[in-house]
Amino acid sequence: MQQRTTGGCNSCSEMLERFLTVESLNDIILKGNDGVEVPANRFLLAARSDVFMGMLLGKFQESSSPVVELGFSGIVLKAVVEFVLTDTAKVLNIKKQNTPNAGEDITAKQIECLVSLAEAASYFDLAGLQDLVLESFKMLLEENPCLSPSALHACRMTGDSVPEVFVEQAKTLVRKTPSKSLCANHVANLSTTVLEEMLMDSEMEMTEYELFQILSLWVDGDTGKRKEAAICLSKHISFEKIDLDNLTTTVASSGLVSPEQLCEAYKIQALALQKLSPSATFQTPRKSLWVSQRPDNCRGVPVAVKVQGAGTEAVNGVYTRDGTRMDKPKYTMQSSYDGNQCVFWLFNGGLNWYIDIHTEANSHLDDHIEFYKNRHENGDFPPCTGWDLQKDGKGAAPKFLFKY
Repeated sequence: MQQRTTGGCNSCSEMLERFLTVESLNDIILKGNDGVEVPANRFLLAARSDVFMGMLLGKFQESSSPVVELGFSGIVLKAVVEFVLTDTAKVLNIKKQNTPNAGEDITAKQIECLVSLAEAASYFDLAGLQDLVLESFKMLLEENPCLSPSALHACRMTGDSVPEVFVEQAKTLVRKTPSKSLCANHVANLSTTVLEEMLMDSEMEMTEYELFQILSLWVDGDTGKRKEAAICLSKHISFEKIDLDNLTTTVASSGLVSPEQLCEAYKIQALALQKLSPSATFQTPRKSLWVSQRPDNCRGVPVAVKVQGAGTEAVNGVYTRDGTRMDKPKYTMQSSYDGNQCVFWLFNGGLNWYIDIHTEANSHLDDHIEFYKNRHENGDFPPCTGWDLQKDGKGAAPKFLFKY
């Protein structure tokens, strides 16, 4: 009986693993966008992925070329080949750091690698690899929550080719991570677009002051274009929900907030103090639930009003606080009406509350388009009942929910 020669394989898995170490078994080179070359076997790749099948054994140019250039880094392509042969890859092994800030550079690079590998898994239609990448992605972020902004940045910079589940996972961790746990380096490396996404997110579990601290951290003394961008981004922060001590000191001296913004914040706080005790709202996370109670029964000034149930469908939606008018909060919503982009107003005109499309915000319209009016109550906040139809309104009167 003939004995097995030394170096043979006992199993199919051992046989496939040899393709990773014995270059003579491979017939093509996968070349990364960084110039790194990864040996591979076209038939094994094709057997695992229909995308590789069409690319390497079909009528494409790659089917006859010994070198196939792909738009991924060498480390990502190596991980793809490893998965094809072994159902796993070394880059998926996430090791927990011993200290909160240990290996920040390493873990940040791991995040970028995992996001790129998720993109590759989607591109090559390797669902099993995508599941493994997501598992490692979650583990890395849960053990290093300070990386969550970098993870969101990596997803957004890669583009729509990253599976949405990775974006949502990064956003979930960003929302839950306290500002004091975020690392300066990771915040400083954010793009303007990603920072704006964070500041606009109504689900953030941070206070407005914490969000301002993130904005300040992003600028970090820069006096050039970044500071100019930060001044524009500050419009997404509700400064009236920052306590007076911090508002008059840290915020006012930052150079990131205009005198007009500060004046508006002081005015809204003074308005709230007439009837309410808003101090509790200063430590309240931005994320809150929609409630049906009027502000008289709650604390603070609503940051948004949800209009629903109105017979005029275009009126329904979320109106966010947009300054004051007649010393009372004004709310606006960007939407469309009769095919035109416009701004809907929910505001007090002096004697009555209105929902309309206002010419002050829509100069291309000749007259106000008036939907609903409340003649019965002229309080400091939008009334819940008593709304009457106007010339452009129809059907049922609107109902309201409030967010604080």
